[in-house]
Amino acid sequence: MTATEVLGSIGCTGTLQSSAPGAKGYGVVTLDLTRGNKVGKALAGQVTNGMASKSFEGRAWIYTDQATTLSGTVDCQKLVGIGIAIPATVNVTTQAGWNVLKVSGTGSLFGVNAKVENGTKEPTTWRTLDEL
Repeated sequence: MTATEVLGSIGCTGTLQSSAPGAKGYGVVTLDLTRGNKVGKALAGQVTNGMASKSFEGRAWIYTDQATTLSGTVDCQKLVGIGIAIPATVNVTTQAGWNVLKVSGTGSLFGVNAKVENGTKEPTTWRTLDEL
């Protein structure tokens, strides 16, 4: 898919601008788990509950075939798994190959905001979708 569509494969929809319009790529946000007959999914992330808010931070990985900068605003409600719009500001610079992304945000009674940016380290805990 085009680099501007790659965030759709991790659950974010919308249009991004790419500094290299010909760049191609794809994304990964979950790992498939199998043990015997049990099948599930895991993702790298955590949710923190406050008195009047909830914050989330997770990792996703995208592969691009060339360096590009992706920017714009997307809706990540499918990634987070809730039924309201989660507008996310994207500012990501990729290199050719695999790139880790940090997806974070905060929600409260006043709304939700999120951002997708370059990730710098892996979280230490993998969570199942049910745990989040």
